[in-house]
Amino acid sequence: MDRLVRNNTLLQEAFEDREFEELPPEEQEVMKNGGVAILQAVAALTEIEQQFSQRAQELKDPVDEMTVFASGALDLDEQQFRKAYNLVRDLQSEAAGLAAGGRGPSQLEEATLKAKARQLLRATLRAEQERPFRLMEPHLSLVRFQPVP
Repeated sequence: MDRLVRNNTLLQEAFEDREFEELPPEEQEVMKNGGVAILQAVAALTEIEQQFSQRAQELKDPVDEMTVFASGALDLDEQQFRKAYNLVRDLQSEAAGLAAGGRGPSQLEEATLKAKARQLLRATLRAEQERPFRLMEPHLSLVRFQPVP
């Protein structure tokens, strides 16, 4: 799914500021075929994601899920993946510490930790990964706060 999002972003960028009707027939066909391929892949991946989510909930460890998503979405290499995994693990521990003592973190504490997460992840990226990161950044959840009873 992450590769589809990245490829779709690149496809949109390639055709940016151009009207579909103004494209040559070959490029129109690429756009149509790309859309169909994306829809078919999304249907298959939705089923896989449901299975993955169920297993992730059973394991109760969101770090793996978050790191794998970031890795695929941003095309991280092995060294970046390790850094991202450790970063997310540390941030998740910090989030758990904020919830210790029976009180939930304040909105400011949550916002600060999320901003820190994005800043630290951004520092591990190569230049070509920066644009996909900016596009996906609003949708990335690198830190999850557990509800406090």
